[in-house]
Amino acid sequence: MIGGCVILIVMDRKQLSDFGYALALEVDRLSEDYHVKSDQYEILLWEADILRAKSEDLLRNRGLSDNLKKSALFNASGVFFQNSVKPVAEKLKTFHQQYEALNA
Repeated sequence: MIGGCVILIVMDRKQLSDFGYALALEVDRLSEDYHVKSDQYEILLWEADILRAKSEDLLRNRGLSDNLKKSALFNASGVFFQNSVKPVAEKLKTFHQQYEALNA
């Protein structure tokens, strides 16, 4: 943020794919903070899978199955993560927005 303005860097498909893969690893690491039988653990792992699928789609343009199109963290069951893991939530939001823009 510069002078109260948010600066959005637009990435090409390869850059966004690389960003998505790196973000998936970060989300995988975050999941390790939760018990393997917890909802938080499952939601984070699902989000990491979504990121990997979208990153692959950016490179190969094969499309996504319906269950991989929406973020697991930006729906009713994942609202918790937006507030408690703010830096990752912002990165996720950026990734998903730019993915949608590239595939519009």
